[in-house]
Amino acid sequence: MRRVLSLPSWSARPILLGLWVLGACQPVAHDRVPAMSDQCESCHLPEYRSAKNPVHEGALPQKCAVCHSTESWIPSEFHHPWALTGAHAKAQCTACHTGKPPKYKGTSTLCVDCHKPQYVAAKNPVHESALPTGCEVCHSTKAWTPSAFQHPWALTGAHATVACNACHTGTPPKYKGTGQQCVDCHRKNYDSSPYPGHQSFPTTCQDCHSTKAWKPASAGAHPENLFPIQTGAHKNIACATCHSLPGVTSKANTDCVQCHAQAKYAGKHQDVGGYPTGTAPANFCVSCHTDGRVHDN
Repeated sequence: MRRVLSLPSWSARPILLGLWVLGACQPVAHDRVPAMSDQCESCHLPEYRSAKNPVHEGALPQKCAVCHSTESWIPSEFHHPWALTGAHAKAQCTACHTGKPPKYKGTSTLCVDCHKPQYVAAKNPVHESALPTGCEVCHSTKAWTPSAFQHPWALTGAHATVACNACHTGTPPKYKGTGQQCVDCHRKNYDSSPYPGHQSFPTTCQDCHSTKAWKPASAGAHPENLFPIQTGAHKNIACATCHSLPGVTSKANTDCVQCHAQAKYAGKHQDVGGYPTGTAPANFCVSCHTDGRVHDN
């Protein structure tokens, strides 16, 4: 015997249809859901409570429609009051909006209010009490380090890797008004140089030194092709042995006679008028011995 199922009465069908729609609870357009509370949180309270970036519960009002649309819950339509670029676009909201619960309204817009720990900890160069707190002058949102700061002039050679406070000295370090002449940093090197002594030299360090290294002096190297000192009789003789004329600061201060004014040399120069036996004028000998060698005639 076949059993025939009877359908519910027409009066009950709308109720069953409504239950079916609610029970399915798959992506369903809001305009197809039967009339219910128009407060978003009545359905979306779990999402509100579980949100972590940014934290919603206790920090944001339960006005979902301010940031969310009926098109989709994620992503929200919230737009930050100013564009978040670079690393800021990926940072957690609570990195800037701190507290429990996080604070949103009234959060400072100044970089230093988030980056004060980096400002205080910076050592090269030292920032605290030495540099202004306008981080954006040297840093970008791409990354905190390296900074986008460019030195007023190109730092080449060893200057490119030396610590900033090697030139910018003091406690705190001084930046504005720091001397730009080599000797302003290298005065100790100039004063203490024994080989050769620099006391009679000009303080234009760049004439003989380069930024590659203070030692050995490279620019202003001895003219080996004209007067060799790396080979021959003058090899390994200290610079100041020959370049020692008092009051002469140019490179042409050669005093050969202090070594060569012996009797055997004086006898060979009897026909040279005014050949000295003591201190001679600068370059007296090299006017004839241009290459530092002895000549038979």
